[in-house]
This record gives sequence, C-alpha cells and structure tokens, in this order.
Amino acid sequence: MEQDLKENIQIEENKKLNVKKVITLVIILLLICAIVWVIIEYIMNEQFRTNIDKYLFMKEIQEDETKSILIENENNSFVCVYDRYIGILSNNILNVYNRYAEKEMEFSLTISSPIFESNNNYLAVGEKNGKKIYMIKGKNLIWQADVDGQISKITVNKNGYVAVSIIQTSNKAAVVVYNPEGKELFKTHLSNTYAIDTDISNDNKYLTIAEININGTTIQSNIKIISFDKVQNDPENAIIYNKPSDTGKLIISLKYCDDGSLMCMYDSEITMITDGNESKIIEYDNDTLFANINMNKKIVEISTSQDVNNADSILKVIDVISKSENDYTISEIPKELLVKNNKITVNTGMYAYFINSYGMLIKKYISKQEIKEIVMGDYIAAIVYRNKVNIIEL
Repeated sequence: MEQDLKENIQIEENKKLNVKKVITLVIILLLICAIVWVIIEYIMNEQFRTNIDKYLFMKEIQEDETKSILIENENNSFVCVYDRYIGILSNNILNVYNRYAEKEMEFSLTISSPIFESNNNYLAVGEKNGKKIYMIKGKNLIWQADVDGQISKITVNKNGYVAVSIIQTSNKAAVVVYNPEGKELFKTHLSNTYAIDTDISNDNKYLTIAEININGTTIQSNIKIISFDKVQNDPENAIIYNKPSDTGKLIISLKYCDDGSLMCMYDSEITMITDGNESKIIEYDNDTLFANINMNKKIVEISTSQDVNNADSILKVIDVISKSENDYTISEIPKELLVKNNKITVNTGMYAYFINSYGMLIKKYISKQEIKEIVMGDYIAAIVYRNKVNIIEL
C-alpha cells in the first residue's frame, strides 16, 4: 500500500515536471517566434523600424548632445577626419583632437589651401595648386615632400601608398607614386590628358588613372592601369590596361575592390573592370540624384520621385554581384551623399543620416541650424558649423 502511494506521488510529480517542461518549451518557442517577427518587421516595415530606432535603440542624436570643438578662426579653418581623430588646420597648424573633443597633438604644416585624403590611420595633406605634401600616420608626421608641379589631387590606399596628381609648369600632367616611407617609386607623365581620379589597389600592385582629354571638340575619357612591378623591371610594358571610353562619356571616379576588381563611375553609368574586361553594372535614370562607388563591390545611389507631392528620397545600396538591393527612405531631398568604406552619410541640411552597408540606420543627427559641411572617417564623423565642429561616433 505504501509502495503504491509512493509510485502515485512519483507519477504526479513526473506529470508536473512534464507540464513545466511543456510550458517552458512553449514559452521559448513563443519568444523565438516573437523575436523572429520583430526582426522581420524591423527589416520589412519602415514605420516599425523608424519607431524602434527612435524609441528603443535611441538612434536619434540632438545637436546639443554631442561633444564639440570650437573653431577660433572662422574664416580660415579647414576640417579633416582620419582614424579616430579630427583635425583642424588654421594658420599652418594642424590641431588634432580625439573623439572626446580633447586636443592630443599638433603638427606644423606649411599649407594655406589644403587637400585632405585619409584612409585607415593615414592622412595625407597637400597644398592645392602648390608643391608640398605631408603624410601623417596616427600620432606621427612620418614624411613630407615637395613635388615638381602643382598638386591637383591625392589618393591614399589603406597601406599608406600615395598617388599625387600634378600639373607641371609645362602645362603637362603627371602622377607621382610614393611608398609608405615617402620614397618616390615612379612618376608617369600624361602627355595630352589630365588625371581626374586615381586609385591604388589594396595589394599595392597597381595604379589606375582616370584621365580626360579636353583638347578636341568633345571630351574623351580614358582608364589606364600601371603595374608597380613592371615599372621597375619592364617599364616599356608597365601599362597593362589602356582603354578609351565612348566619346562624350565623362569618367568621374575609381574604386578598387578587395579582390582587385575595379569600379569605374561615369557621368551616365557605373562599370566594373575584371580580368581586363569592362562591363556595365548600372545606368542612371532621370530620378538619380547621387551615386557613389566608395564601398567594396556595392553601389550607393539616391533617387527621388518625379511626383511633386512626394518629397521622399530612396537610398539604395546595390550589391554588384548578386544585384540585391537594400533601401532606406529619407523624407527629404538630400544635399550631399558621402561614403567611406562601409558607412554612408546623407546630409539634408538640418539632418544627417548615418547608414550602414545593409541600408540600416546607424544614427540620425538632428541639427538646430544649417549644417555647413560633414567630414567623414572610418569611425567618426565631423559636423562642421561656422564656429564649431560636433563629433559623431559611428
């Protein structure tokens, strides 16, 4: 009798345990379903995503909630961003601040009208239409040089190799390439053209020049790829790709991808060069406001509706391989589109939207006054006003 009673008690306890397990399992499944539903809604439902970003993730930032750096010389100050630093150049002194708006260092640079170019922890500063160029890495000025001609453009790859486009005194153009230590590797002369843009591959093996010839009645664009190795060992065959575009098509910018393919942006389309073959990726239509190729194998495009009653703009992040597209809607007409590696900035004047490579909002900055300029880096962005710079961490 006692044994039967114990067995019955054990059976009842097992039933209770089983019921608890079932309830726990149901709760876990419901939680998983709820999480999956929230993720799907966040991705697919724009209004839901906007509310979550605003009220749960707190992605909206007011102007007075950020760290600020005061600009003392309002009429002669220039702002740059590199690594996790913000630089303000004024009166030949580059003051460098960290993300907390604390001054960390300063550099003496003989520069009055700067060209800034940054990549990774490198910052190149050149004198526009002048001769001087300085190279900074992190907290150190690592080299400086004078070029033979007038500097028109600078390109820096992530490893610190530099290409400087110059116009020489004989009205001929050239591109000079330096290694990370400041040693001049080679100079290539452009006899009848000018360099609109340059880029150096991430493996430090190739220089590409986007050049135009404006001597004739129509514009003629050309893309030229030069091998670093052949410049040294076989200079007569150093140019491994040299192809003019269709007449009237204007080349604007270049971007090397991580795998060595080359994206080329024209005024009417974007193409890609792979293994010596150029193919069209996208052609702009009448709705396209901005386009940018400064992202690895992705195109960023902003288009707007022709409907006068609809002021929305659509930011599209397009994968050039899969052709998949991620969109983000902005309820205004943008003034500016900036892309730095995997970060996107859209400036509408009173708002700045920071968006990732999947079309998701990182932060929305709300300004009380018109934004003068936005300067973007890999990790931080500078919101520039007349008398101050506000810092946004990305």
